Amino acid sequence: METVVVGRLVDRCDGEIELSRTGPEGTTIPVRLPRASERPVSSDEQTGVEPSGR
Repeated sequence: METVVVGRLVDRCDGEIELSRTGPEGTTIPVRLPRASERPVSSDEQTGVEPSGR
């Protein structure tokens, strides 16, 4: 379930997520999110209105 939440957050923030490595030590999943100053703000985010279906 945590991966679903992280995936939605990354998608909503126009970020990137990838599966980097799996092995005996575990799985590495790098997540990259843009800085707030680099990310365009949608009109829904400016008004605080949540888009329907989310």
